[in-house]
Amino acid sequence: MKIRAERLLKEWCDAILSYRVQLNTPYTDGALLCPACHLIHGRIADLCFPLTVLWKKTGDETYLKQADKLIDWTEFNLKSEKGFWFNDIGSRWIGTSAFGALSIGEALYHYGDVLPVDVKEKWMNIFLRICDGFVSETGKLRPLINYYCAISALLAMAWRITGEEAYYEVSKKWLEIVLDRFDEEGLLYGEKYPITFEDSTHTIDMGYNLEESLPLLLRYSKLTGE
Repeated sequence: MKIRAERLLKEWCDAILSYRVQLNTPYTDGALLCPACHLIHGRIADLCFPLTVLWKKTGDETYLKQADKLIDWTEFNLKSEKGFWFNDIGSRWIGTSAFGALSIGEALYHYGDVLPVDVKEKWMNIFLRICDGFVSETGKLRPLINYYCAISALLAMAWRITGEEAYYEVSKKWLEIVLDRFDEEGLLYGEKYPITFEDSTHTIDMGYNLEESLPLLLRYSKLTGE
């Protein structure tokens, strides 16, 4: 199963990288051109961790260089005033920064001891900047439930990487919201506003829960031992 999964990871990433843009301008260099939309989508830096995995397993420097280019493109084109990453060009939503930062965090957590020093330092600075941004937004930012799961896991990762207890303490504040959103049947809700309707019902998004929110809670559990 592990061999099959690794083979599939390489197949998918190689297919995605076949759409990379190579031009001598920070507006496009290193980005990925979507073959369906003919656009550059904003969350391409989420590929940092899978590409780093492939670099480590294959020894092919191309994967690491492309991961770094995706981050450079995102930093140049999507960095917000507060240091977050916008969801897309033309978007002002910063919540998805948690997913990109978590991908960087996974790369640092698993491979920080073998990453080139300059790459590790740059990625660490970006990772902690975004983590610190979410710490400062605690109690102010009120996203849908999947973001609470992501930010909880992200700050738990920051705690594991740095040993700074403050990250762990704030991660628990984000997690509290999640734990309050399991209904009497054990289903996670909160993927739509209003969170609870006038008749006391609420929205449950099974797709989001299975693909994103619950795996993020499992990641939190693994990182914290809770």
